[in-house]
Amino acid sequence: MKKQCALGLVLLLSLAGCGGWRKKKAEESRSSRTEVFSEVDIPVANEEVMRSFFDEDVQEFAYVEEPTMDETTQAIDVMQAYDEQMSWEKVVAQQDNFAPIYFDFDSDAIKADQEKSLADAISLIKKKIDGYENSGSVSPMTVVVEGHSDHAAGSPTYNFALSERRANKLKNRLVAAGVPEEYVKIVGRGQEIPAIVDGKPVSGDRAEQWANRRDEIRIIFA
Repeated sequence: MKKQCALGLVLLLSLAGCGGWRKKKAEESRSSRTEVFSEVDIPVANEEVMRSFFDEDVQEFAYVEEPTMDETTQAIDVMQAYDEQMSWEKVVAQQDNFAPIYFDFDSDAIKADQEKSLADAISLIKKKIDGYENSGSVSPMTVVVEGHSDHAAGSPTYNFALSERRANKLKNRLVAAGVPEEYVKIVGRGQEIPAIVDGKPVSGDRAEQWANRRDEIRIIFA
């Protein structure tokens, strides 16, 4: 009986020792894992690196401050009201009379090679106004300058504002050349109405969309 008690006591002590050993090994294992993870240096990209990764063409295309939603909504409302007021059946066939005036990429600067087209447009507009004033017509005459942009870069809101600036730039050139300002109205069309070349809308990359960066002149009697 004494031998059995002694053996039982030894067994209990052994089990307790094993439990302590397992606990010690577990703690050492956790400590080891903590040390391993604490030594790993995970690089975090700074703001400049992230911007260069997502905006690869940031140097080629500089965004300007876009109009607010209220300004954009107001401009769209004006454009829709303009379309509702004007009867496009009364538009003189502008393709036969006025060549488009083209602009540089992401710019409201008229291209340098457009001066002849601009001079021809000014001369024709003045002749039409003279004819209108001498005709005694009671139907109002309006010279509409429509601005357009491509869709190779920039948001629709940005391109709408750009097209409006282009239309305003051409209007200023017309007025400076002697076209009465009260005859001239502008409208921005953004990227929504691409030019038609060979019966197809102009698309493609930035170089291929040069024809979309334009102003068009229309004479309306309404």
